[in-house]
Amino acid sequence: MEEIKVQENSYLLSAATDITQRKMMEEKLEFLNQQQKLLADIAQLLNKPGDFDNIINTVLRLVGQHSGVSRVYIFENTADEQFTSNTHEWCNKGILEKKDGLQMVSFDRVPSWKKILNQKGRIFSENIHDLPQDLVDILAPQRIKSILVYPIYLQNHLWGFVGFDECLQNRVWEEDEISLLLTVTNNIANALERKRFLNQFQSSELRLRLALNGAREGMWDWNLETGEIIFTDACYTMLGYEPNELTSKGYKWQELIHPDDLSKVTGIFENHLKGNTDYYESVFRIKDSSGKWKWILDHGKIIERDKKNNAIRAIGTHIDISNKKKLNSNYRNYLLPRTNFFPLSHMIFVALLAALCK
Repeated sequence: MEEIKVQENSYLLSAATDITQRKMMEEKLEFLNQQQKLLADIAQLLNKPGDFDNIINTVLRLVGQHSGVSRVYIFENTADEQFTSNTHEWCNKGILEKKDGLQMVSFDRVPSWKKILNQKGRIFSENIHDLPQDLVDILAPQRIKSILVYPIYLQNHLWGFVGFDECLQNRVWEEDEISLLLTVTNNIANALERKRFLNQFQSSELRLRLALNGAREGMWDWNLETGEIIFTDACYTMLGYEPNELTSKGYKWQELIHPDDLSKVTGIFENHLKGNTDYYESVFRIKDSSGKWKWILDHGKIIERDKKNNAIRAIGTHIDISNKKKLNSNYRNYLLPRTNFFPLSHMIFVALLAALCK
């Protein structure tokens, strides 16, 4: 706008340009930038340690707030895929929660649900009345007008699904929204896969630890690249130390091995490192907390090598065989000098017992 004069009269000269399209493009660009940031935040959240349920609830809230949908939720199926339950839910303002009423829903009630998910890879409708009647019968009472659902497959099984409901109007799903929701679903599926793997690993590790504790054995895990060795508590307690006491005092495990045994132990392990033996096994003396020597049976194996076949990880067990060594020594000393003073049957019994103690 500019002031001009024409024959001593003042006028305002102005020009207007319609920038609606430009503003729409700017808003769209800002929306996409926010969407990219959202995906990065979600990926970071799902990779963080912590309470998994709280993390999932946060992810659903972020997606819901960004997309403006009425409801975002996750359902988990039973192992036989006969029933499904709503495990996580976020609702927008003014939208009633449905989670409590959607537990152990039989798929027999909605046979089209799994069929569509398996055949089309999603349930998608801007108007639910375009869907099969069995789906309309379960969605309409929830006041759902539009819906988008993606399946979650874990180990080739339909674990459950992620859903997005619109309850206020028939929604026209934009392509970038559809892409966002699909990416979020895949991220959640990957996080669930990692969680399942970790649970299985931790469960297996727990069973192993319980078995080792029951047998009074200790387990060690050696990172050959960094030199770090992780010991279970039994490795310490069998020597009279508190768990991790040696580490806190700056001792190295090798320093406790009897000097006369160290070179032999090292040689046996190095021979296994070179691949000359299937496993490593040695018997040696080690100093306990009172300064006495205990006999340890050490058994291990290389479980991981790099591309150049260099050993990078080994695991094994420690077993306290001091009592067996003592019994074996006592019976040998007892048996040899007095052989002529015992009946043959007793000599055979003692010999068998000594053999069993080896």
